[in-house]
Amino acid sequence: MKKHLRSALEQIRKPKNRSFVLTFALTVGLPVLLLFWFVATKSVNAPFWDQWIYADILGKIHNGTFTLHDIWVQHNEHRLVFPKIIQLSVAMVTQWNVRVEVIMNFLITLSAYGLMLWMMWRTFKNRAFFIAGAAVTAWLLFSPLAYINWTWGFQFAFYFSVFATTLAVWGLYKNSASNKLDAWFWVAVAGAIMCNYSMGNGLLAWAAGSVMLLSYGAAKNKLIVWHATAVASVALYFYHFHLSGGGLTALIKRPLEGLQYILQYLGHPLGARPETALMAGIILVTIAGLSLWIVWRKKELARVSPWLALGSYGLLTALMAAASRMGPFGVNHSMSFSYTTISVLFSIGTLILAGYAAETSLRKILRWRPKYLLAAGAMIGLIAYPLGTAYVENYITGVGKMSEQSEHYKKVQACLYSAQSADDPCLLTFFPDKQQAWDKLQIIREFGWGRF
Repeated sequence: MKKHLRSALEQIRKPKNRSFVLTFALTVGLPVLLLFWFVATKSVNAPFWDQWIYADILGKIHNGTFTLHDIWVQHNEHRLVFPKIIQLSVAMVTQWNVRVEVIMNFLITLSAYGLMLWMMWRTFKNRAFFIAGAAVTAWLLFSPLAYINWTWGFQFAFYFSVFATTLAVWGLYKNSASNKLDAWFWVAVAGAIMCNYSMGNGLLAWAAGSVMLLSYGAAKNKLIVWHATAVASVALYFYHFHLSGGGLTALIKRPLEGLQYILQYLGHPLGARPETALMAGIILVTIAGLSLWIVWRKKELARVSPWLALGSYGLLTALMAAASRMGPFGVNHSMSFSYTTISVLFSIGTLILAGYAAETSLRKILRWRPKYLLAAGAMIGLIAYPLGTAYVENYITGVGKMSEQSEHYKKVQACLYSAQSADDPCLLTFFPDKQQAWDKLQIIREFGWGRF
């Protein structure tokens, strides 16, 4: 380990590499540091809404009635097995300081980004394309648009599922040169299992892995083991599962609205309003299709397989959301801010795929006549300008929403100190039922948890 670190430092010190390292640090470091500052300054140590399920479980741990069923039981359509294990462990160490959970959201996303950088480095041959891809990915992944997720510790499940999916994809990429079921393959299986038991859409990690295995032409034994494990894991997930109905029927009856939901869902990271999100979704899907065609013709699918997998995860999640949410909540529910944590994977996968398609075609493009190059540049500008301005609008909106949410959490925190009975109206700031809110508050007061 020390030898590799020493070698890396020696490479950085070389004059020809200093400008690359400096450019990389500035373009990538800024969005990461900005988001960390927002998270550190806007987070408040106050449990909110669904997060209070942990008060119930912590109470059971302390009075000796805790069972594994408390970990396994559904939360809506999700089985939050791994997020519960991690968050409960942290809660017991930190006296359930929920600001720590918020910082965990950032750290687990940073870990996923590190894996993406590793895969990006092996995707691009040109350093300029790598830096561009790394910067675009950082600004998308660390956007404050998903403000509710960044400021709410309970949403750790979203970020953990992104990490687990990325870990699965990374493991398969590391394993791609081998026909054996080596350690990296089992890392990928572990990542998919963790994702499977973190969120409802985590089941789709297996599909993303399948896309990757097929993209680089995996050996038959890998395909068999991967899909057999997937079937067993998914079957166990649905053991004694209670499914809420109605959503899929609406998607079948109103397919055009379903398509609109999916496109808005995918385009929201680059579209501030429903109409701009719809346009961004159309643009992204078009870019994905054209880039995939170029890469397929060049027989380079194996090289971009991680981005096909991550993009597929985002796309399939959009389809799942449309099937389950459009009926009860309508088309514009696709603009939920919490969804962008997952939908951004489609944007990232698409743009890295497009970057690689451009890199492989660069020599041919540079031989074009000046008027064609000018026309191509104008076309790229016409696409990039509205997406860029919409992203900036999203970013500003996210920062404002984080501030608003932070102020609300401060009211919750004040209530946790001051509430004296189940009739106190401030209890409704953190739970929809005053009596239940009071009961949950007594749990953490009785056992000393949550020193707010």
